[in-house]
Amino acid sequence: MSRTWIISLIVTCLLVFMLWPNQEKPQQASKAQMMPWDVEFSSNGHSRVMGLEIGRNTPADASEVFARRGEIALFADDGGRMSAESFFSELTSGGLSGRVILTLDLDKAELELMAKRAVKRKAMDSGSIKYTPNRDDRLKLLTLPIVSVTYIPYIDLDMGIIESRFGKPEEIIRSASGQTHLLYPARGMEIILDDRGKEVIQYVNRDEFSRLKKALNERVSNP
Repeated sequence: MSRTWIISLIVTCLLVFMLWPNQEKPQQASKAQMMPWDVEFSSNGHSRVMGLEIGRNTPADASEVFARRGEIALFADDGGRMSAESFFSELTSGGLSGRVILTLDLDKAELELMAKRAVKRKAMDSGSIKYTPNRDDRLKLLTLPIVSVTYIPYIDLDMGIIESRFGKPEEIIRSASGQTHLLYPARGMEIILDDRGKEVIQYVNRDEFSRLKKALNERVSNP
């Protein structure tokens, strides 16, 4: 083996190492990053909340960030709308506790196929149906990008707390069901106040906020 060939091999290996894509694993979020009012934006404009980048991170990433394993399931509401979700029943940071739900990027056709292959089907009190995916589908769901993050705090939030932490909403929409929707399009965020239930905070990427608002307006117009 010639010396020139060995040098060429070493140079090639170094180039491959330097050019190999950086698959940096997500790290556990700091207490500040876990606060629900702390919304940041990545260089590509994606929202980053609860230590997760919407549109890039996955449920597998979330398990590393939250240092615990979440549950994955499919849901069909009483209107037939389906979703794939990963949820964490309780997360505590900085004295705040709440539930986190991650909605995944999966089209309707694939959702319906996974529901047919599900190993378990359960009717929920809300009227929705919960499907437990089979092993192969669960592994696939773990790798899908997150399209929205929902945080349900265990403490009650009133307008005073909300405005002191999140600022004043840009728009307020009230529904006949008693819900008040506080909209923050510049932050890709909606806060739902419910007279009969828990407050809910939903986060999406800012370029998806118009779709969220359109769906909200349709629900308000057709309760």
